[in-house]
Amino acid sequence: MPETGTTYTIVNDFLNSIVDTTRLTDEIEASAITGTLTRIDTMDGLCIVYFADVLSSADQIILDGEVSPPSTGSLIADHTGVVAVPPADTTQLLEWSGTAEPAVSPAGTARIYFDSTSKKLRISEDGGAYVNLIA
Repeated sequence: MPETGTTYTIVNDFLNSIVDTTRLTDEIEASAITGTLTRIDTMDGLCIVYFADVLSSADQIILDGEVSPPSTGSLIADHTGVVAVPPADTTQLLEWSGTAEPAVSPAGTARIYFDSTSKKLRISEDGGAYVNLIA
């Protein structure tokens, strides 16, 4: 069978509109999906996840949930991209657009976002509620 891809819109289908293809690859390979992942491409605001063959219905549900945008619990909806800036590089600008409060961080992780209402950077650590990052 030919390689087949499932296309997602990054801004609509991924948390905070971020895709980390290395991490998503690891998440897919660690999941119960039995199809063989061949590659993940991102271009023009799209993320295309390719498998060696057509996914079974069960695998497709694991990958993207039963509704669009993907339901909570699907790999796509729960995927969190990682933004990394080398700590020694003080010439970099890191910018966030305002957004509504996302779900709190899972245990053992942290999430930062720029709140569009309060105009503040907010952080959730280890599953805790969001608080202002800077008073």
